[in-house]
Amino acid sequence: MRPLRRPTSNGEDESGSVIMAVTIAMVISMLLAVTVSTVMSSQTTTRIDQNRTNAFQHANAGIDQALYRIDSGTATADFTDTFTSSGSTYAVTATMVTPGQNATWRVRSVGTDASGQARAAIATIAADPLFLNGFFTLDTFYLTGNQTSPIAYRSSLCPDASCSVSPPVPAMLGTNSTFDGSAATTAHFLQNWQGFNMYGKATQAEANAACDDGRCSSLGGLVVPHTDKFVPAIPSSDGAAGCPSGGNITGVIQPGRYLCNQPVNMTGTVTVGSGGDGSGIVRLWINESFSVGAGAQVNPSKPPWKMQVYQPAKADGSPDGTQWSGTVCDSKIWALLYTPGLRIDCNGSHQPEFWGAVVAHLHGGTGNHFQFHMDLDSVAREHNGKYVLKDWRECPVGVLDC
Repeated sequence: MRPLRRPTSNGEDESGSVIMAVTIAMVISMLLAVTVSTVMSSQTTTRIDQNRTNAFQHANAGIDQALYRIDSGTATADFTDTFTSSGSTYAVTATMVTPGQNATWRVRSVGTDASGQARAAIATIAADPLFLNGFFTLDTFYLTGNQTSPIAYRSSLCPDASCSVSPPVPAMLGTNSTFDGSAATTAHFLQNWQGFNMYGKATQAEANAACDDGRCSSLGGLVVPHTDKFVPAIPSSDGAAGCPSGGNITGVIQPGRYLCNQPVNMTGTVTVGSGGDGSGIVRLWINESFSVGAGAQVNPSKPPWKMQVYQPAKADGSPDGTQWSGTVCDSKIWALLYTPGLRIDCNGSHQPEFWGAVVAHLHGGTGNHFQFHMDLDSVAREHNGKYVLKDWRECPVGVLDC
C-alpha cells in the first residue's frame, strides 16, 4: 500500500510572494526617494546658481552706474552708491587711484539677490591722458649733445623737481615725423625714455628708419610704429573769458579760462594768483602765436598743472601758419604746453627749460642744454574726459573683494 502524501499548501508560496512584493515596493520607494532627493537637490543647486547669477547681474549694474556717474562729470570725489529693487541690491564704491586726480578710478560693486546670495565685480574706469607722450612733436625732433634729461618727478612731493623718479621716465618720446640725434643723445634717450612712438609709420621698418636712421632700434631701443598720425585734440574753450592784458602778460594772472585771438607774449615772472574763478588753474587758448621772452619764468617752482596753454590745430593736426612765429628760447616754463603751433628751435645755452609735458610743432637744439622735467602728477590730472572700462573682473564665489 502506498503511503499517503500530505497535501501541498499554497501558503508558503503566497508568503514568499508577499515578501518579494514588499521588497520590490521598498526598493521602488527608496529609488523614488533618491530620485526626488536628487531632483530637489538639483533644483536647489540650480536655484542657488540662478540667485548667484542674479546677484552678479546686480553687481554689474553697480559698475554701469559708477561709469555713468563718472563719465557725466558729476563725480568730483570718492563715492558710494546703493540701489534696491524687489529685494535685490547693489552697493558700489568708487575711489580715485591717485587721490585728487580723477583720471583713473577703482570701482568695487557687490550685488545681493533677494535670497541673500552675493557676488562682487571689480573694475578700473579711466580716461585717456591728454598727453599720451611725455614730449611730442608734429614735425622733427632734433637734438645733439650729451644730455642729462629727461627727468621725471612728482610735483605733489617736490614742486621744484628736486626729487626725481628713477629712470627711465615712465613715458615715450613721440613724433609724427622723425627723431634725429647725435650718437650721445640717442644713447642717453634710450636709457631715459621708455621708448619712441613713431606715428604715421605703417611698418616696423618705417618706424626704425625714422628713429635716428635706425640707430634707436640697432641699439636695442623700443620703437613703436603707429599707422595713423597723432592729431592733438584740444579741449573745448567754451565759456572762456577774453585774453588777459591784451596778450602782453607779466606779473600775476588770476585763475580762469581765457581765449586769446591775438599773439600772446609772456615776459618777466608770471605767476598764478589766488582769486579768479577759484580753480587755482590758468587755462589759455591761443589762436595766434605764443612766446615767452628771454629770461622770463612762467609759474616758477609751482605744479605745472596750474598753468595750461592750448593752441588749436587744423583737422589733420598741423598748426595754423600764424602760430609759427612764437619763441620760447632762454625761458623757464612750469606748465602743460599743448601747443602744436609752437616751434622750439633754440641752440646751445639758449634752449628753454620745461617742467610739465609738451606737445609742439617741432623741436630743434644743439649742445648739452636740453632740460625737460616731466611731472607725473600734472600728466595724470589732464585727460580727454571720455571714460571707459579699462579692466573688469568677476570675483570668485564667496569672495567680495579681489
